[in-house]
Amino acid sequence: MKKSDRLLDIAKSNDIEIVEKYMENSKIEGLYSDNTVLINTIIQEEKYNEVLGHELGHHFTLDGNNLLEHQCKDLQEFFADAWSYREVVPLHKLAQYKLWEYEEWEVLECENITHDFLSKTFEYYKNRFGYDKVKVENYIITFCPEFNVECIY
Repeated sequence: MKKSDRLLDIAKSNDIEIVEKYMENSKIEGLYSDNTVLINTIIQEEKYNEVLGHELGHHFTLDGNNLLEHQCKDLQEFFADAWSYREVVPLHKLAQYKLWEYEEWEVLECENITHDFLSKTFEYYKNRFGYDKVKVENYIITFCPEFNVECIY
């Protein structure tokens, strides 16, 4: 299983324990509570970084330990997902993959993510930036009307 060193380093530097444990309920992929991320070992290998990113997202976006009031749950999940998209597939990596002409399957393999997660990541960035040009490192990135990257020096 190819685990994201970046995510593991983030967890370690913030004293977040990562526990991998088999849980019979396959609908529970991961949980976060009290500086501990629990990851169900039943998940598919390519979902590990997605689940870890999402649960770390709860750590960095929740105000306290909320195991959740129902009306806030959707918003908390949105914030955790958004954090995960930004950390698992950051903008500079998308730019590099585009410029290096990676095929989608290569990106999925490099990041150890699913097609669904990559699609949601692009959708998140499209909604966030719309038609705006985004400068990241040495790149100008646009998402609408189509994904494009220009290298600047």
